[in-house]
Amino acid sequence: MPPVTDDKKLAISQAQQCLGFILAGGRSSRMGTDKATVSVAGRSMLHTARDVMSQTQVHHHVVVGGRFADVHESAEGLGPGRAICELIMKSYSLCIESDDYQTKRNDVKGYALFIPLDMPFLQPNTLTTLIQLSQQHERAYFYAQYYLPLVVPISASNSTKLSELVVQKPSPSVRNVIHAVSASAAKYRGDEQEFANINSPAELAEVQHL
Repeated sequence: MPPVTDDKKLAISQAQQCLGFILAGGRSSRMGTDKATVSVAGRSMLHTARDVMSQTQVHHHVVVGGRFADVHESAEGLGPGRAICELIMKSYSLCIESDDYQTKRNDVKGYALFIPLDMPFLQPNTLTTLIQLSQQHERAYFYAQYYLPLVVPISASNSTKLSELVVQKPSPSVRNVIHAVSASAAKYRGDEQEFANINSPAELAEVQHL
């Protein structure tokens, strides 16, 4: 599978812009079929993820991994944590190569929002809040007790930290990523059902009856 090389999809042009990444590279082994095509509330989970991204404060979004990918990880089967590391490093490298950034000295070049494909009840306001917190404090944010969704500043320091992480752990967990970039946990006061993962036929059947 080709590496993350689509520069147009990973580039940003302004420091406060946020890219959206839908993590869809899982094998769907528990579900038994591609989760991207699984229907929840009458729509595929991929369609739902794209729709929620389009309603947030992201400049544009891409699908990472899977049959419908806009970009692929450089190696399959290493998990979403590895994909996050690769995307932050690649996006940062594109920023510093851009003429728009040559004279800018601020460390943060932009932001990246990561959501999993299989969390179909996420709401745009929930994601926008994370983006705004990250932009306000120039640091990574996630919701307490939930490692995804996650917003990470695209910066030299985070790129370096994540590069070091993948050397130490080629298949880092999202928790490892959160620790490496010193992410802060935001409080969530809404319905916990919003963070439900649909990974198996049993979980799908359960939400279909809600």
